[in-house]
Amino acid sequence: MKHLRTALMLVLLLSLGLMLQAQNVASKSTKYYKVSYPEEWEAQEIDDNVFTAVAKGNSMIPLTLAISVIEMDDEAAEKGLTALAEEMIDQSNEEIELMGLEPEIDIEISEETRLNGQPTYHYTMSVGIMGITTFTENYLFQSGKKLISVSVLGDKEDMEENAEAIAAIFNSFRLNK
Repeated sequence: MKHLRTALMLVLLLSLGLMLQAQNVASKSTKYYKVSYPEEWEAQEIDDNVFTAVAKGNSMIPLTLAISVIEMDDEAAEKGLTALAEEMIDQSNEEIELMGLEPEIDIEISEETRLNGQPTYHYTMSVGIMGITTFTENYLFQSGKKLISVSVLGDKEDMEENAEAIAAIFNSFRLNK
């Protein structure tokens, strides 16, 4: 049974890779990571540590790939992915509340796992502010004193309609050693 599951996972990963290859893709590579995303998405490097790619369309909350590299001190680097993820989520809540808004946050998945052979912290959540709900799928990676956050966000319908493309983005993500 274990071999059957392994074979099915391999077929799924290969088919996702083929779907990504069938689309026109663009790539972003830094000294920390490599990722591929749909070529028609508009890429923007905000600074050396923040990259976004946004799907074109009419959605109020367009699908967005956001990758950030955060420098950590020694104390933070030793906390582990779960503690770092919990701190990031709490900090986001506090920042929203400081703006005078009361967010409705629902975390659906929250777990340490592996993505592409790398340890990661995976969480999905929805954040509702003033009647608008944004859904996010997030992976956190640690590389030495760097915390690398990879997220795709958008409205629920776009996230569901583009689930295969989103999975292909995450499956293309690699940390550079």
